[in-house]
Amino acid sequence: MFTVLLIAVTVFASSQTQDVPLGARVNPAFMAPPTVMTRFSSAHPNVIPAWSANGEHYAAVFKNAQGSASHKEIYDRNGNLLRSIHELPASEQARSIQQFVNAVYHNQNHQLWRMQDSSGQVRVFSTSDNDTLWYGSMREMTAKPSLLNEQEELLLNKLAALEIMDVTTAQLTLVNSADSTLSKVARTRIKEAGKLNRDLTALAVAKNVSLPTELNTRQQQQYQKISGLQGRDYDKAYSKLIGETDHQTKKHLKKLAERATDEDLKNWANKALSSLELNIKARRDAAM
Repeated sequence: MFTVLLIAVTVFASSQTQDVPLGARVNPAFMAPPTVMTRFSSAHPNVIPAWSANGEHYAAVFKNAQGSASHKEIYDRNGNLLRSIHELPASEQARSIQQFVNAVYHNQNHQLWRMQDSSGQVRVFSTSDNDTLWYGSMREMTAKPSLLNEQEELLLNKLAALEIMDVTTAQLTLVNSADSTLSKVARTRIKEAGKLNRDLTALAVAKNVSLPTELNTRQQQQYQKISGLQGRDYDKAYSKLIGETDHQTKKHLKKLAERATDEDLKNWANKALSSLELNIKARRDAAM
């Protein structure tokens, strides 16, 4: 297992990060106050940004000189730089960070950003179509004791491992299976497991619990075995695997819902269990 350098610390609602994402709509005809534009031009000569306003703050969105990475700078009305945000290309990301973020999003579309404020504090966050995740240092996190008991931690780790395997084999199915119905099931499972894993990760971080981010030894052996199959043999093995995954996931969630002493964990488990049961029923109905 690798050491993760950064971990998500919380998920912010869009209203709390409304001046962060770079994909905001801008009016091409909008111009910031002269003081703000002068300050920007002195820092970035020959760069023409797209400006937008949020109250008394003004945001300049632009590309770097190579045109390969996005940047955003936020100024107050007097031209003081409040925040500087830039996209982190893969070349600037530590391998452990890439692996952790990919585990959270399961290779769905996402971007990693670096933000520095006027005090010099640096934060890292990632964005997707659904959420914004902020990150903090692993050193800070590991210094804090877990807020869950040993059994609760164990069940969360088992659930995380199941979701990683579920998504990994679903992605394999899109390549190995010629059955259009099974491929549709795999796409649905990728979406469902991705949401469950994001919620699970946010909860674990809030409770100071570390989760696995890659296949364990037993899962790697299972994956190697199923990946060598083709045609009907593969479809049969994958169908059996997802049945076992649903059974194990439901069992662990039910234990947490019934036995967890942490109220946040109990509430999450009840909601996740209800969603899983609805998803299982929907898949069975579709197969009839």
